Amino acid sequence: MRGLSARRIASTALCAAFLVGISGPAALAADSAGEHSRAAAPRASLPGADRLLAELDGLGDLSRLGEPGSRLAPARDLATAVLTSDNGRLAPADAKRLGDAAEDALAEASAMIRSARSAQAASGVQRAADPASDALAAVQKAIEDLLKSLTSGDVGQVLPAVTGLVDGLLDLVNSLLKDDGLTSTPGTSASAATASTLPAGASEGTASDAAAAAPAAPASAS
Repeated sequence: MRGLSARRIASTALCAAFLVGISGPAALAADSAGEHSRAAAPRASLPGADRLLAELDGLGDLSRLGEPGSRLAPARDLATAVLTSDNGRLAPADAKRLGDAAEDALAEASAMIRSARSAQAASGVQRAADPASDALAAVQKAIEDLLKSLTSGDVGQVLPAVTGLVDGLLDLVNSLLKDDGLTSTPGTSASAATASTLPAGASEGTASDAAAAAPAAPASAS
């Protein structure tokens, strides 16, 4: 009986070892497959993200809008980061970094516009309205709303907030394009001035051709 019991114990231990040898690699393989599946899962995009990203791309080179316009890049970067994130979620550190940069840049743009308006007033230029300043204030408010939505934890607030920022940037760019007092600076060449009013994506050669085709100023009589 003792010999039989010993054989049974040995047989049971051998079976247990065999089962562990089979189930161990299988469990590891299942865990690995699960991790791979999670890593390969597609990132969810906000509804209409592609359209909004295309509109941001359509803004082109913002430096063509003069000094105020060149300060809009951080605001565009913030909107782009939200639209390319997973369902409009940004890490708190990224949201703060991008938001601070956008707010600081727009504060600089606002100071530049106020300085330009003061110079215009000193030279006798009177304005009944200031669309550029109004559009800039709207963009600043849109950034505040977007940052609040990112920290609220409510993804449903992110889409309308980032849409408001994109729309605000489009309005501001249009306002700057129509405001010669902000987009032109002393000493700007004819080709550069023409390029500032071209659609996004126009080549420098096109600007040069347009400048060359412009009628020459009549010579003064001696």
